[in-house]
Amino acid sequence: MTSNEVHKLSSDSDEEPENKLTSNAMARPNLKRRLEDDRPDDLLKKFSKNYDEKTLKMMTKMGFEPDKGLGSRGQGRKEIVESSKQRGRRGLGLSMPQGLESAPDATWDFTEQEAQVQEAIDWLQNASEASIDLEEMKQEWLKTNPKKLSLFDEDKFVDREVLDQVLKCKSVFDNLEGEEMRQARTRSNPYESIKGGIFLNRAAMKMANMDAVLNYMFTDPQDDKGESLIKQDEPLYFSDICAGPGGFSEYVLWRSTKHFAKGFGFTLKEGANDFKLYDFRSGSQEMFEAHYGVNETDGDGDIYKSDNQEAFKKFVMNSTKNRGVHFVMADGGFSVEGQENIQEILSKRLYLCQFAVALSILRPGGNFVCKIFDIFTSFSVGLIYLMRQSFQRILIFKPVTSRPANSERYIVCNGLKSEELEADTSVEEIVPFEIITGDQEFYSYIKDSNNELGKRQIKALEKIRVFSQNVTLIDSRQVDVRLECLKAWKVPNEPRPNLSRNTLFADIQKLCLSNLPITELSLEFQKKVNVSDLQSLLKNSYNWRCVPFCGERIVYLVSGGKSNVYEYYSEKQRRDKLNIPKKTILIGSFCQEVKGQSKGQRKQEAFHVIDAIVLNGQDIHSYHYNDRVQKIVKFCSCIEMKTRPDLITIRPPKLQKCERAGEILKDVTWILMKTVKEYRPCIPQDNSDYFSALSGILFVPIMNEHWTMQFSKTHRKEYFFNTKTKESIYHGRADMFLPSHKAMTKLLELDIKKDSLNDFEGLKRNLNSNITNITPHEEKC
Repeated sequence: MTSNEVHKLSSDSDEEPENKLTSNAMARPNLKRRLEDDRPDDLLKKFSKNYDEKTLKMMTKMGFEPDKGLGSRGQGRKEIVESSKQRGRRGLGLSMPQGLESAPDATWDFTEQEAQVQEAIDWLQNASEASIDLEEMKQEWLKTNPKKLSLFDEDKFVDREVLDQVLKCKSVFDNLEGEEMRQARTRSNPYESIKGGIFLNRAAMKMANMDAVLNYMFTDPQDDKGESLIKQDEPLYFSDICAGPGGFSEYVLWRSTKHFAKGFGFTLKEGANDFKLYDFRSGSQEMFEAHYGVNETDGDGDIYKSDNQEAFKKFVMNSTKNRGVHFVMADGGFSVEGQENIQEILSKRLYLCQFAVALSILRPGGNFVCKIFDIFTSFSVGLIYLMRQSFQRILIFKPVTSRPANSERYIVCNGLKSEELEADTSVEEIVPFEIITGDQEFYSYIKDSNNELGKRQIKALEKIRVFSQNVTLIDSRQVDVRLECLKAWKVPNEPRPNLSRNTLFADIQKLCLSNLPITELSLEFQKKVNVSDLQSLLKNSYNWRCVPFCGERIVYLVSGGKSNVYEYYSEKQRRDKLNIPKKTILIGSFCQEVKGQSKGQRKQEAFHVIDAIVLNGQDIHSYHYNDRVQKIVKFCSCIEMKTRPDLITIRPPKLQKCERAGEILKDVTWILMKTVKEYRPCIPQDNSDYFSALSGILFVPIMNEHWTMQFSKTHRKEYFFNTKTKESIYHGRADMFLPSHKAMTKLLELDIKKDSLNDFEGLKRNLNSNITNITPHEEKC
């Protein structure tokens, strides 16, 4: 075949240019003119039905004109080569149902859906003081019916038209491949790019969304007067049920740096359903304890089993001093592929069990959030009615992070009342319809919520259908919406952090911050003294605090998280079996604790904290020692793992005022130590059967140079006095208090090993006498 014949195959013209290079050069002025005459916008108007904007712009730059080829003289193919319309793994000739066929010209009006960041909140208050008669509920309210697997006749709590449209729109996608559905959903949802952010998954960002919109009622719970519901002696307690892999909990642990937080998890212990604590990178896994019902860590975590529910309840109540948790999160769900239209019916048992567990472990005034789906059936509405009666107010809420095309929504319950409710699992209706409709406010709230969310879902499903027809459509607001949402929810716009692999000293330098150089971490700690030395060394008992000492030497414990814990003394040494979160530096000592007597005596290793520099990233080294101890007490309760007896127990200081140092010796019990075959003075450990052999009493200085504490006779309270400037004030400042790393270098240890064994009662008398002599007299101020 000649070159002329080859050219003719690719051209509609019978005439061949004499010189290709020359003719192209001659065509450039014409190309420029064509670009000026026919702008891309003009071509879009002529060819918008067949070609997308990007393609037309590219062709225009190459000199494309309507009804002409791309050759230098207009020869060549006149129609643009059509892009492939093959979708997924469909076979050639497959005919799709109407509404799902390929339609490149399909469009969407993006102004119909506002990509809002601040959602509207509509609480349903419960002003009624009447409680539910459980006997009446069991005998007269409960109603059983044959099992049903359809929602088509469930229009008592939603408009008939809305119900029909929701079910119809869901059914349209039965013939659409899963991947096509996911791609269309991703391109159509303006909130899709938010994803999981710095957290484990999208669920964590849902919790961040709800917490922020509801004024942080979960991570910073407050009463009607704005007072915190978290007591001073406890952390924020929460529970996460049916929520593996744990995104909700990771968010809460990340957010709750103000109070510290302790989480209790309950979920199925199998594969993908279990908590993935090892994958927590933003929150501290060490402050979360999973429990699986009967047999604790060896249980199955099945919430449908009443024995598991009861075991989890006992575990939580024992761990919270029988107070219960501040809030419960429930995000249970399971695959309903092919049965999306009856997801509500299939989920009712799960709803019931989640509600029952939440009510059993919440404290009065506590909060609850639970994922639900459609609320069309009498059973679901009845459950919500009972929850309303149990709380001060409820909210049916669909956050923007919940994909608009699904039936997912959340019930938020605020302020648990004191009454307890029980529920029966084998019923079709738990509250009679006439009771629900008799409460017109509740009935209208549920129906309005169903109609509003149903209409939004219909619109979102229609949008996905259009986007599945035209694969070039995309909601261009996604990036801007993501930035606005993260800013509103106070979540950093950063990638998920990588696992830290820092060395010990790199960790210390990061944790100590700029105002505490690593060179100031002295390894010289306590000075041993006798009781006769106390009066001359202490001088003023108000300037000291004391704690029992049961170890041999004081060390730093530095944690990089995930079992990367080092003991730092004269050299670094990695320590195993310590559950300490990253960004933590503790000061204390290792010791042995014993339980029982004689041959049946058992022992365990423990670490007794004396002070701390950083706790879970919170720098406390410049706080007053009393405040540091309060933080340490909360911290230790967060990292305690009752289900892990193999771990080393970490105990907070047993703080006493210096003038009450003798109280430490009052608790002493003499126990025969099996290992050394002799009696030792031992003190009991709080909330435990274990005792520790007392080595001494540590006196911890609390005031900085030139500052001292006195007692005002006029105002009957302590005040701070500067011996250099003669300044007197009642409220302390950070510069008055001795930082933790400096206080440890000035420790005094009353060594009781030498004196106490021979004359223990005499030691107590001498100690009390010396302390009394250095207690300040009342001064006028």
